[in-house]
Amino acid sequence: MSHPQLQAAFEQLMVRAPSALFKRARRLYLDKYPLDGRDCSSALRLFVAEERVEEWVEPDPEAAPLGKIAVVTIRPTRLSLVHWQQSEPASEQLCSDYLQNTWGLDPSGFEAMSDPWFRNGGQQKQAQAPDGLIWTRRSTICFYGRSPFNRSQRVSQGRSVTMSRVENKRNPVDRKIGEQPSLTRN
Repeated sequence: MSHPQLQAAFEQLMVRAPSALFKRARRLYLDKYPLDGRDCSSALRLFVAEERVEEWVEPDPEAAPLGKIAVVTIRPTRLSLVHWQQSEPASEQLCSDYLQNTWGLDPSGFEAMSDPWFRNGGQQKQAQAPDGLIWTRRSTICFYGRSPFNRSQRVSQGRSVTMSRVENKRNPVDRKIGEQPSLTRN
């Protein structure tokens, strides 16, 4: 089932949200701003309660041989319907009308949660996000100079290590940031 209003709202939210690299800042942002928009004044608001972030690097056919493209894909996995700043849950009819008319969602999948939303934001119900909601960002990774390690990210065994290029006319060396250079001569 397609949810064009929800997809558009999710994309708008992702454009302004902090990068997935900044997990705490991102979580605070998603807890504070609903899919309804920053200036929402509705009694009910829909939030992204959980998300799945996938990242990978693929070759850039236009910038071969060193060109790469970083791809980030974000999918919401759970949505939270919040009765904004109210300690009592909203009526079933109000929730049903809001979910169906605003987002085209089936209200039967939403279950009441015992904890209020972020910072006593109100009573909440959560449900699994519909399939198909996705946001993808593709960014070109540029490599400068002779080495692909100039201020870039090197992915090794599933970890990201920041590398820098130490220039020496006779012996250029790649080393980890913060690592002391070797004082031995060859």
